[in-house]
Amino acid sequence: MTRGVALYDYGLTLYQVQRIPEAFNLLSQAKMAFGAQNRLYRGLATWGMATCLFDRFHYRGSRAYFHEALKDLNDKPYASEVAFGLTLTRWITNPSTTNLQHLMDFNASGGLDNHLQSRWFLAMAITHRREGLFHDAMDFAKQIQPTTAPPEVYLESLAERALSALELGDIFEMSHCIRQVRQASFKLPDTINLFVELLNHMQATNCLLSEVTWKFAEGYDQRINRLVEIIQTRTPK
Repeated sequence: MTRGVALYDYGLTLYQVQRIPEAFNLLSQAKMAFGAQNRLYRGLATWGMATCLFDRFHYRGSRAYFHEALKDLNDKPYASEVAFGLTLTRWITNPSTTNLQHLMDFNASGGLDNHLQSRWFLAMAITHRREGLFHDAMDFAKQIQPTTAPPEVYLESLAERALSALELGDIFEMSHCIRQVRQASFKLPDTINLFVELLNHMQATNCLLSEVTWKFAEGYDQRINRLVEIIQTRTPK
């Protein structure tokens, strides 16, 4: 038990500093150390593994671990959070009407804390933006506030707002989002940093990049890919 807790705590620490492959490995070891003797900690370690894979865009593997974690964490205070992860990854890996409806209905269950609700708003923003409903996407993203949402979720929401604003030709809103991201008090994730650099380049020069390559493992978050498409179509030949 003591060894498992030490591995779990160290794994979470590595995850927080974005050393995700190492974090996943330690959480996997912690899960094995807990075995069948400690259902709660085994579930928490599995949940951590699911989150690591999610953050690296390996959504099918993430979905499997969320499903496994929910078996051990099916009571408060963790059940809603893990169930949300499972609902989200099911939609990502199989964006059917049924899975989308389950995702949209999730907030109706009520009782979601600020952290979880902000992630739901972000999922809704991404969903509507992908469907071309840019005004709706911005409305969802704007409901994510820095005072209640985790910093990384707030930054994601600003990126969603910026891309929707660009699609709508709202340069003022796009510039506002860029400024807000630049004021972040911690290191930006690589995807957010690249996205904002591309937006800055578009805004500052009007001489757009002719070729940008940036690929994700599976492609749920298509913000950068969509931005690259816009850049390529507007680049002088």
